[in-house]
Amino acid sequence: MRYGIALALLLFPACPSYLPAAGQPPLDEAALKQDYDALVKSLNHQVIRQHYPEAVRKLDSTDPKEVIVGLRILAATGEPAAIPWIVPHLESDNADVRISTGGCLENLVSGHELKRRDYRHSDRIVIKPPGPNDLNLKPVGWAILKMLRKPDDGNTHAYAATMIGYLGLREFEGELRTLLKSRHPAVTRAARNALTLIDAKLSELDETQARDLATTLANEAFAQKRFLDAANKPIPTVVLKAENWQVVEKKDERWILKFDPPDGPQAEVTFDLYGSHPRVVVGYALE
Repeated sequence: MRYGIALALLLFPACPSYLPAAGQPPLDEAALKQDYDALVKSLNHQVIRQHYPEAVRKLDSTDPKEVIVGLRILAATGEPAAIPWIVPHLESDNADVRISTGGCLENLVSGHELKRRDYRHSDRIVIKPPGPNDLNLKPVGWAILKMLRKPDDGNTHAYAATMIGYLGLREFEGELRTLLKSRHPAVTRAARNALTLIDAKLSELDETQARDLATTLANEAFAQKRFLDAANKPIPTVVLKAENWQVVEKKDERWILKFDPPDGPQAEVTFDLYGSHPRVVVGYALE
């Protein structure tokens, strides 16, 4: 047989099943806004106009494509001072601009937080808390709340969840658990990752949950790969179902799921009993 094997090692935080939040107080939007305003005042955001005048000019364009270019330029600077220029576009009437704004804000915030990544933990993402001389971007939580109130387009809520995790916004746990019900895999995965980063309580996966998680991870890996048949023609994207797994077992404190027919798509997915630290191998076997 001829094999096309693709290995994907996923080093994102865990993808577990979570206990429901209990007794969590509602978010205080007024307090979040006050903290955000204080952050904005502390930033020398006018320096952005001086250093990136063309990007700022594009933000005022009536052409959504120009606005998106301006947003991406400012996000790429990595300058927190760009945040006040980016956030207002979360209220754009144009859906593409709104979604791009969320992505640009997430890129900037995540990049800032990942500078404090603790590389002693090579198998997962761990963010060190801000030091006395570090800029604390937790007040971006107000903008994140605005994003969570937007329609679930499959992107905006995922961006919001990612920032919640990296910023360690434990007060958003209830919102993250709500996102676990999204129909979009990118959103549910980002929510699970964020819950792990904020040290939410974990519960062991049962077999149904293990099958569902393995299916999501395998299909994400298959979607990133292209396989050719014996005639060197592209094989349609593989989509597994939860019932396809032929082997589902626990071994050495890990779930192991395998789909291994003699020909066609093959996959092996493992993760710990909580859904953390996944390893995914996908391939396509040809007779």
